[in-house]
Amino acid sequence: MLIKLCYFSFTLFALAACDSGKQLQEANFEKEVKTKIKLDKCDIKFPQEDIDDQHDEPNFIGLSGFTGINTAITGHSFPSEPWKIPVYVQSGPENWVASEKTILAKSAITVIDQKLKYTGFASFKRALYEGVLKVRLENGSEVFISTNNFIPTDWWNCPILKAVRYSSVVALTPNDANPIDENGDWVNIEKPTKVLCFTDIVTFQGNMENPIACYNYIYSHGRSEGVRLTFDASTLQIIY
Repeated sequence: MLIKLCYFSFTLFALAACDSGKQLQEANFEKEVKTKIKLDKCDIKFPQEDIDDQHDEPNFIGLSGFTGINTAITGHSFPSEPWKIPVYVQSGPENWVASEKTILAKSAITVIDQKLKYTGFASFKRALYEGVLKVRLENGSEVFISTNNFIPTDWWNCPILKAVRYSSVVALTPNDANPIDENGDWVNIEKPTKVLCFTDIVTFQGNMENPIACYNYIYSHGRSEGVRLTFDASTLQIIY
């Protein structure tokens, strides 16, 4: 009888261990899938980049994304948060201008129409089209925004070196930040501090493996605008 009880207990323990192992495998698999989806989202191309013929007009219609700023932000002071995106109004048969009305950056949108104009060729020999997009917000309202304000993914959830390919981001430096300036000299900055990062193309990277260019609006050397510095991207944390 004792042997049977022991066997029964061992069987229950084995089943429980097996079930626990299965749950752990499923949890790891789900984590891997979510990580892959997140990384895949960070590789989505802009419509301007995802066309077969360099002369073709890009198609935004039907795409979902977010409002943002896909050009580098500069200025004489740190841009206040939350960032706002101008709403465009028609000023002529083919002309559009920014109005005083704005919507928040990071607003989820779906493109329902586009009004684009050919503006020339980029340095990589791809036709450039700019204009406005008619987008629908989550609340059902519809507005026109610039093509420069359409971002195809939630970039602020991406690794920072991929995020800046979509939009500028606000990041927090660590206490041991050791950035360099455009001459390759180390710069002493207040730590920690907020910086505005905007590109992975840097002037001077020294021995950094993951360089990223950011504006620091505290260190100024008498200059009123932010100073461009190079940081190690692996040490920065996106906060906006």
